Amino acid sequence: MNKDLFIFNLIIALAAIFGLGYLIWQVDIDVFGLMPDAVQERGKPAVSAPQPPPIGSVPFGDTVSTESGSVLFARHCAVCHGLDGHARSFIAEQPGMPGIADLSSLKDRDDESLLLSLREGKGGAMPAFGQRLSPAQINAVFAHCRSLIRGENSAESPQEPPTAETAAETADETAAETADERAAALPAAL
Repeated sequence: MNKDLFIFNLIIALAAIFGLGYLIWQVDIDVFGLMPDAVQERGKPAVSAPQPPPIGSVPFGDTVSTESGSVLFARHCAVCHGLDGHARSFIAEQPGMPGIADLSSLKDRDDESLLLSLREGKGGAMPAFGQRLSPAQINAVFAHCRSLIRGENSAESPQEPPTAETAAETADETAAETADERAAALPAAL
């Protein structure tokens, strides 16, 4: 009987020790003074917190569009509508493609219905871009579409970013022009 009582007391003591250890671990009580000061003083940070950037130095939201409407149109819309908006593309020439792929047929539509078509799509043929593009990007594409519908930018195609070769050629030409200008600026006595 003494053996049973000893085992019972041992189990209770171990449960109390592990329970107290768990409590100390969860609550971060510094019983033995071993925790660093940064952990002990929760209200005071050990290191200064990083400061936010000055107001206006980082653009937030959709105030600035990084791409022009023509580039976005070329990327997302030209596959069906063509670069000039006159539906000169492989997909627009397929049978069963609606005639609205030619943007000039949309002259009579108001701005709200065009924006709604851009955001939510049109039937099964035109996808919705409300989740793919930001509001600023949708506005840029809308402005470009409106100019194509009016015929203002029909000959304009989006400019491609310069390649490494064209950038190197431009840099060489600029360096040569600068060297010639410097040589011309030197006095004749030298």
